[in-house]
Amino acid sequence: MRLLPLFLCLASATIKNYRTPVCQDCIHYRPTPFSPSLSKCSQFGTKNVITGEITYDYADLSRDNSEKCGLEGKYFNETSLTMKAIQYIFINELPIKFLIALFFFSFLSKTSE
Repeated sequence: MRLLPLFLCLASATIKNYRTPVCQDCIHYRPTPFSPSLSKCSQFGTKNVITGEITYDYADLSRDNSEKCGLEGKYFNETSLTMKAIQYIFINELPIKFLIALFFFSFLSKTSE
């Protein structure tokens, strides 16, 4: 019985980046609905001086660059549970419900003609 906690401790020690913060838990993380590899980091970006539009860098590229966040997550700022819930609803739930509603209303408009 005492070997199990020791085994879990040794197993976690062999995983690379085990204690490194995860971008998905950061306040600067901007997820995309269909591909996590296309998610952005609002900490780093470029502002267009003509239009004022800001283009954010990809999160994985920010973590790969030691001059930006780097592997250690220099600018990591943990997101609150409330914010995580809001992100989940808007990114994961609303697009699906919107598509279902769009299909339903298009079906209704075709049947009423």
